[in-house]
Amino acid sequence: MNRFKKIITSLILMKKIGITTILAITAGLTYAQSWTQLNSVPTRLTFPVVDVIDGNIHVVGGGGVNGATGLHLRYSPSSDSWDTLAPVPYLAQQPGGGVVNGKLHYFGGGYPNSGTRLDDHYAYNPSTNSWSKLPQIPIKRVIHKTAVLGDSIYVLSGQPDKKRVDVFNAVTNRWTQYNDLPDNNFWYSGMTTYKDKIYRFGGGGSISATDAAHAYDPNSDSWSSLSALPNSLHAPDAEVIGDSIYIVGGYASGRYLGGTWIYDVAKDAYTQGPYLNSARSYHNLVRVGDCIYSIGGNNSSNADSVAVSVLRFCSGDDFANVKEETHTVSPLNIFATSNELHISAQINSDKRIHIDIINISGQTIHEADYNFNTDRKVVIGLDQFDVTPGLYVCRVQQGAVQLQTKFVIN
Repeated sequence: MNRFKKIITSLILMKKIGITTILAITAGLTYAQSWTQLNSVPTRLTFPVVDVIDGNIHVVGGGGVNGATGLHLRYSPSSDSWDTLAPVPYLAQQPGGGVVNGKLHYFGGGYPNSGTRLDDHYAYNPSTNSWSKLPQIPIKRVIHKTAVLGDSIYVLSGQPDKKRVDVFNAVTNRWTQYNDLPDNNFWYSGMTTYKDKIYRFGGGGSISATDAAHAYDPNSDSWSSLSALPNSLHAPDAEVIGDSIYIVGGYASGRYLGGTWIYDVAKDAYTQGPYLNSARSYHNLVRVGDCIYSIGGNNSSNADSVAVSVLRFCSGDDFANVKEETHTVSPLNIFATSNELHISAQINSDKRIHIDIINISGQTIHEADYNFNTDRKVVIGLDQFDVTPGLYVCRVQQGAVQLQTKFVIN
């Protein structure tokens, strides 16, 4: 079992009660769901174009249940409801698009079942609920990334040319080729814009994920390197809350990921953020107000549920909040091999202990009594209980002594 290679221990909390007690700690553990589950997408779509117009989320085209689809769905965050709008005029797998000046552009992709790349380009006008044909993209392409700055939509990477950049100006109605990308791995990266720059995180193929991060300056038509991601990511997505960029989910080393890295633009540094309810890649992140939404995605072990899921995380939402008193603590340490959880604690090694493993929802997923081994450790096989990447709590009880620590499985 090679799914779990790294465990980071982040907090230690002890509560001791008895005749020799020198302090009393009444702290407890309070759970908050990392992301809020909302009304699901009405049908399963793969690689649709997803963007926001007037505070509503549009989910358009891509792959449907029976192949490529022109379906155009709209989600209202205020009512948590879906409706259907005018369909896309052509069918395509893995198209690209984005909202420029209040209109949703949709272009390229692959023709259903043949693999033929397309250069079609249409824009949706919400005031008339209709599509209009626009100048074709300069080359036929698929699996391309897009970003919008001002009046222009940038089309980056994809196939057949992973370094190519074309830009459509919605005012002049013209396409222009810009400077090449700095590497071949922008396809399947997490991409977003912040203060008139484009930011890229991760990308590359499913077996060749990268940890690269870059920022694009339109004034010089150039890319600069940022601090690398803490780990390589294939097919995450990225979105902005405040002055930070959230890089969420992805796939690497044969497993789907549910973690979030929060990139502080000013500090060029990453911290860990809220974990998704379930791991996924190929999802779409968009922002409405101070909230980011994750739409759909892929996880082969939970495919049907993930593909239609809608999750929300808002600025100010608590995640994995652990209430604590700042008093003397006693060590409780956790680390893992490829398939085992190792727990050690500075308590009586001659007495039996009770261990609980608790997930982010407050559910006990493993509970049993153990004896320390000769190394003063307890070793638990990860195959004994159901774990996915995310935040957990280990609680160790021995008589009147209770130790409790929060840890993350990546």
